[in-house]
This record gives sequence, structure tokens and C-alpha cells, in this order.
Amino acid sequence: MGGIASSVGLISGIDTGALIEQLLQIEARPRTLAANRLIQLQTQQAAYLDINTRFSAVRTAASTFRTENVFSTSKATSSSEETLSASATTRAQPGSYTFVVDRLVSTQQQLSKGFSDFDSTAFGAESFTFESSKARLDSNIELADLNGGAGVRRGIISITNSNGATEDIDLSKVGTVSEVLDAINSANIGVRAETVQDQIVLTDTAGGPGQITVADGLGDFTATDLGIAGTSVGGTLTGTQVYYATETTSLGLINGSNGIETTNSVGTGAFDFTVRVDGTDVKIYLGTLTEVVTDPDTGEDETVTTPPAATLGDVINRINDTIEEELGPGATVTASLKADGTGLQIVDSAGTAAIEVLDKGEEVGAAATQNTARQLGINGTGTGSVVGTRIFGGLNSILTKTLNGGQGIAGDGSVSITDRNGVVHNITGLAGYDTLNEVLTQFEAQSGGAITASLNELGNGLVITDTTGGGGNLIIAGTPADNTAASLGIETDPAGVAESTVDSGNLQKQYIGKGTLLSSLNNGAGIGTGSFEITDATGTTQTVTIGENDRTIGHVVNAINSTGLGVVARINDQGDGIIIEEDTSGGGAPGSVNIKIEDSTGSVAELLKIEGEASGTDADNFIDGSFETTIDFETTDTLEDVITKINDAGVEAIAAVVNDGSGTAPYRISFTARSSGEDGRFILDTNGFDLALSTLSEGNDARVFFGSGDPANALLVSSSTNSLDELIQGVTIDLNSTSEDPVTLNVTRDLTAIEERVNTFVSAFNTLIERIDNQTRFDQETEARGPLLGDSLAITMRQQLFSVIQTVGDNVTGQFQRLSEVGITIGDGGNSLSFDSSKFREAYESDPASVEALFETYELAQTDATQDLGDGISVSGGEAERAFESLGVIGKVEELARDYLDSVDGILTQREQSLTTQVEAQEARIDEFTVRLEARRAILEQQFLAMEQALGELQAQQSSLTQLAQLG
Repeated sequence: MGGIASSVGLISGIDTGALIEQLLQIEARPRTLAANRLIQLQTQQAAYLDINTRFSAVRTAASTFRTENVFSTSKATSSSEETLSASATTRAQPGSYTFVVDRLVSTQQQLSKGFSDFDSTAFGAESFTFESSKARLDSNIELADLNGGAGVRRGIISITNSNGATEDIDLSKVGTVSEVLDAINSANIGVRAETVQDQIVLTDTAGGPGQITVADGLGDFTATDLGIAGTSVGGTLTGTQVYYATETTSLGLINGSNGIETTNSVGTGAFDFTVRVDGTDVKIYLGTLTEVVTDPDTGEDETVTTPPAATLGDVINRINDTIEEELGPGATVTASLKADGTGLQIVDSAGTAAIEVLDKGEEVGAAATQNTARQLGINGTGTGSVVGTRIFGGLNSILTKTLNGGQGIAGDGSVSITDRNGVVHNITGLAGYDTLNEVLTQFEAQSGGAITASLNELGNGLVITDTTGGGGNLIIAGTPADNTAASLGIETDPAGVAESTVDSGNLQKQYIGKGTLLSSLNNGAGIGTGSFEITDATGTTQTVTIGENDRTIGHVVNAINSTGLGVVARINDQGDGIIIEEDTSGGGAPGSVNIKIEDSTGSVAELLKIEGEASGTDADNFIDGSFETTIDFETTDTLEDVITKINDAGVEAIAAVVNDGSGTAPYRISFTARSSGEDGRFILDTNGFDLALSTLSEGNDARVFFGSGDPANALLVSSSTNSLDELIQGVTIDLNSTSEDPVTLNVTRDLTAIEERVNTFVSAFNTLIERIDNQTRFDQETEARGPLLGDSLAITMRQQLFSVIQTVGDNVTGQFQRLSEVGITIGDGGNSLSFDSSKFREAYESDPASVEALFETYELAQTDATQDLGDGISVSGGEAERAFESLGVIGKVEELARDYLDSVDGILTQREQSLTTQVEAQEARIDEFTVRLEARRAILEQQFLAMEQALGELQAQQSSLTQLAQLG
């Protein structure tokens, strides 16, 4: 329940509350003074915070010139933006570059025949198989890879046929051996061009009495570089060898472009294979070498790191260096390239040493656990030498050892063919050839032309063709139990086939091996890094981590096999991925749990195609990460269902329905590669279902000639996209259209962008000065004062800012020494900076280095000064003494800002700390005064209460006396 409160005494009638407040106000004057001082300090704090913020902006604007390479800001200007456009970064160097855009990138696209509907009728196919074009049994050799990597000087060749007719063939724009062959064969000069092993061979088809003659065009060397300059003998001109390796040949190009397997072990005892010389084992290691050497000048030890072997020359040097270390400098056994450049050899110059080259494991009499020596072609034994086998394919041909998943051609090398006229042809010696083209030519050569062998339509297998025109069956057989025909996939039933052709189907060329770089997978996108969990057949789970140091498929296989789980990882039988299967080598019973692999972090398992679960236990307990994908269809699946299943499988192509609007069968399937260019090409095997596919686009790389308007004199550059990154350092080039006319790209410094940064600095400087002036102002008319009026620090700061702007750089060379000489001057009566962009541009164009030095030079001096960190700890070269070898004017501004803004001992930092201390002291004083005043209030209230009580008692006594007087 509320009441009425009053500070007026009931007896005295005195307003004690007001009186106490008046008394306290007199005593509170010191607190009022402290409060006023607090407000003043807080206002100064805010003022300095404002200045600090503006000074930080100046420091940032100043440091940007060197930290962001402002004077390297560039722009790229094209003479034809419609054809070619570009952008440049600060890494770009000025220059003028010439391009001819010959071809834009295209994406492989195939189109099926038409179907009547897409969502009701059963489609009828059982399965489709998709795979990268890496599975093809041919190769398209770049001209740049010929002549040991020296390439071919493009231009015109002149061919004269046997009838004396001459044709000039322009090869100035060709980039591959296939394009050379196509150009010659389409010239209608009566000459057929083909490749045989490492040469180009021209054969006369004109039938004239003379010979073929090939010559270089005037001023060109193309025919010479192609090895075909000269005159034929007997109607055939066999070129010189133009495809061979050198010591600079990358290891990634050998062994069918599968590279070689190397250990990911490091340190003492790590090795990849063994060279045994007269019983002494020399272990060869191809990984990263680390050794400690002593500097002869200083006597100090230094660690020297040699990167892993990357070329054939690196392998040769590792072998020779290790042999010398183990056998001594007088060792007579050395490694080298074979004379024809097709492989390696290890030779004893004395001709007597027993040499064995053993893969890891074989040196102790066990089975090989790593196949590096085999992949290098030198696994074997010999007295005086071990001459290696061929380690790369021929011109446009692959190594036969890459067939059947890397197992090569099995059997005795003999195939018996009964042609359709009943004539038997025995083709022999097939197992002795290194390249597939050599094998194919034997069928025609040994059958007198009755039988030919070529690649099938998909390019992943062979077609044996009977050319006799007979009516019987074509029968192909191999030697029982040693069957080469079966190995080649061309064996028929004993009764043969009533056809003139036999298709081998997919011969499973190996394109993934333990030496395959992880970065090359998924069309060059790689697999990244991350971890995945493997659960084995016993239910035990382990995590496998793939990091930056895991570079090859072999490293992944080793990582899985080192988990201790009951699984084994290896290259699958098709040579197109990793298979993880249950390890039953111990002889125990199979486990009861399906093997399972799941990504934990990243997408490594998914991108390796090994994420998932085995279909069953025992023989079915495996996960095959094949990059060949077969999609099975149900008998009731419609065209729409088929497309959905294809796209859900994430294969190399995207399927879509195309309605061409025709009458009875308007619905077609379009198959488009997921990736553009040659890397995105795919193989679609319909497994016998007739799609009547037509190719709308092969999928070609973009092609540009760089450096000259004449393609013959330019560098041919190809790309799987229409963007060229880092062809010119710091420049990204976008190809927009083709043109026969050269396009000039000028890369220049972007003075407009540079001037914008200078303006940013000037603006930040002027804003700082404005804020200092505002905080220190005094208006005579209004007598308005800034919180820092008369503050010596603010005044000194302003003076120093203008002073440093007018100084010269320290040890800065060039004709310009002051900012005023390049357009930055003090104006407005000495109250601000102004920037004359015209003068700046003129100065920059006359001496850019000198202008840049004023803004960017910031070179700290080497010093032996030490900084004491306390507790007996000190560091050298620290902040004890900061000196500069050279320092530009803007660098001086940055250093002045550092002096004021340093978070430890900056002048503004210290002033702000001082103000904070003073504010806290004033707040403490105010709190102390407040406590005292409240205590004084209590005392006064007690005193006035006592007075009231006394008055009350006196009043009561007076009342009593009055009553007594009345009684008397």
C-alpha cells in the first residue's frame, strides 16, 4: 500500500531533503570536476581513435604499393576481342604477342538413330559400356615428340610421284603424325603414307615408271625433320627413324604412358630394384635423395635434396652413381640408352661381368613385390650386358605388352586362319613383336593379302578381315594350351563363322598402372587428398589417408596393403583401375562380411571408383575400381529409363533425348562427353545393340599458333578448353572465335589502375589531415574547440606527415627523388596533398623504374642486432634496431605510420594507453567521491532526524508543562 513521503520535518517544518542536497552539492564539487575531466579524456580518446583509424588507412594505402605489386598491375589489349581476349595480373610482364586462333575446343558428341517414343516402349538393350578413349589401341603422336623431343619444323613439303607429277603439301598447321598422314593421303598425288615402327613410309600408288621424291619447300625443313626427304627405292620411300627417346624423355611417357612404379619409402634401406654385378647387389633408389654435405668455405653442414627421378636420364644417373658408390670409381658397368633410343641397357665395358637386374623381392629369391625394372624394360640377366626391351610404342602404335590388362600377347605367337576359300594361312612369330602395328602387318604379309588385321570400329580391339570373297566359313584357331588366337580375342568356334570379319572385342589395353600419376586421373582433375575407411571380411575397419606425398596409383595400393587388414589391393586384370579383394593367402576360411569402402574426408575413394560394398562374400568379396563402367538395363526399361541410368552412373558421357520432329521415329539419344577436348573423348560399346551412332563432333583440343602470324614459324599450343592459362606468365587468354588473320595481344602496365591506387593514398592522407585539423580546431567566431586543441602530439604528427611527404628517398636511384616530381604536391595552403595524374603519367613513361622506386622501395638492412625477450631468451635480427638499405618516400610514410600505430610501442598506442589509464583513474576517483557523499548523506540525515526527535521531545515537554499550568 502506497504512502506519502516528505523531506519536510513534521516538527521543525524544515525541508531537510533540499537542505541536505544543497550541502552535498557543495561537497560534491571535486566529483563534478573529476566527471568533467572524465568527459574531456573520453572525448580525447574518441578523437585519437578517429585519428588512429585514419592513420591505419594511410598505412594500408602506402604498404599496398609494395605488398600488392601495384606498379605491376597490367592490362591486356587484343587487336580483335571477337577472336581473342585476355586479362592480366601483376605477374604479367609487358610485351606484344601474336596469335593465330586455328581451332576452338570441341566436345565429343554422338547421336543415335530415331525411336518412336521415349517413355512407354521397351528400349531393348541389355547393357552399355562406357570408357575413356585411353582404352584405344592406337595413339596419335604429337610432332613435338619426334626427333627425341626436338619436334618438327612445320612448313611445306613437295612430293613428286612415279609419273613425275608434283604436289606441294602445306603442313604448316599440322600438329600430329596422323594429320601428316591425312594431308599426304588426301593430296591425290598417288602416294600412300603410313607409319611403320618409328618411321613414316610412303608407297607409290600412281603406277608410273619413276620413283617417289620428297623435298623440303623453299626455306623449310619439314620433310627433313619428318625423315622422308629423299627418293624411293622400288616404289617405297622408307623414312629415317624419327621416334625415339632421349635422356630428357619423361618417365610418364614410357611403359604405354603408364610410367613406372616407385616405392614411397624413404631413408636408409629404401630401394626400387637391384642391379647385381658378379654377385654384388647394388640397390637402386629412384625417390627423393637427402644428403648432408659440408660447405668447403664455411665448414658448415648443409642438407641437399635431390627430387625423385623424372626422366630416363635421371634413372641412368641414379644407376651409374649408385654403382660407382658401391663398386668404386673403377667400376666398368654403366647404364645408358640403347643406340636406337628405344630402351635402356646396362653394359660392362670389359664384357665379362655377370649382370642381373632384379625387381624388389627377387634379390632374396622371392616373387617380385614391385615391377620397376620390368617397367623400365631391363629386368633380366646377361654376361657383359643386359639389353632392355622397348619401353614405348611406335609411331601411332602401342606396346603389345599393354594388351590384356598389361599381360601382353600370350601363347606361342602362332595363329592358324582358314580363309573363306578354304586356304590355310599360318601366321607365326606374333609374340616376338613389341608394337601392335608390327603384329597387324604380319597377317597381311604372311597371308599374301588374303587376310588383313586392323583396329575395330571402337578402336579398342582388332578386326580380322577375309579379303578373298569366298563363300566358306572363316576359321581362326590357336595352338591348344598355348593359344595366341584366344589371347587376341579372335578365336572362332571350330566350325568358324559365315562372315568375312571377326571382331576381337575389347582387348583391355592397360592405361592405369602403379606408376600412373594420381593427378592424371579423371581427365586431369586428379583425386585430391583425404581419407577413407576400409572394412574387411572380418568386420575390422582401418582408415587409409592419401596425402600430398602420395603421387601415384602405386602409393595408394601400398597404403591400402599396409593397413594390416585382410585385404589385398592391386591393379585389376583389365589394367584400368584398382581392385581390392579378400586376402585368403593364409589358407583360412573366407570371412562373412562384405568388404566395404567409404570416404571419411574428401572424395578419394569415390574418384578412384572404389567407394562401395562388395556384392557378396567368398569369391564375390571384392571391389573393382575399374574406370570402365557397364550399365545394365531391364527388359522393361524405356528410352527415358536408359538415359536416367546412364546419367546416374556418372560415366564419361551425358545422355539426353533429342526430338528432331520427324514422323515415326523422332526421338534420338545424344551422348555428349562430360569434358571438352581430346581428354574428354569416350568409347561407347552398345554390346551388340544397334544404335546406328553417328559422330557429330570428335572432341578436339583448341589450337593456337603463338609467336608469329605465320603458323610455320609459330609455336603450336593446344588446350582442352578455350582458355589458355599461363601460356604467358600472369595472363589468362580466352579464345572466342577462329581467324586466319593474326591477332596481336599487347600487355602493358595499367596506368589507370596505378593512378587509382595513388589517388587512394592521397585521399587517405588528406582525410587523416582533415581529422587532425578537426580535432585540434578553434573557431574564433563561435569559440568552438576541438578535443585536441593545443595537443602537442597531434600537432607534431601533422608536421611529421607533411615533412615526410617532402623528403627524398634513402638510397633510391633514378631521376625522380621526390613525390612532387611525379605529381604529388602540397596544396590548399599547406593543408592537403594534390595529385596531378598527367605529370605522374609523364614521369612514369619517361622513367618507370624511378617512379616505382619512390613508391615501392622497402629494403631492410641485414643486422646482427638482438632483441631480449626476457628469461634469458633473445632473438637475432629482430626489432632491436630497425635499419634500411634503401627506403622510398612512400616507404617512409609507412614507417612513420608504424612508429605511431605499432601495437606494442607505437606513439598513438602509448597515448591511448595513457588516456585509458587516466580514464580509469578518474572513474575510480568518481566512485570514491560517490561513496563519500553517500556516507555524508547518511550522516546528515541522521543529524536532522535527531533534531526532529529532540524538537519532538521539547514539544512534548512543553505540552506537559502547559497541562500542569492549567491544573494549577
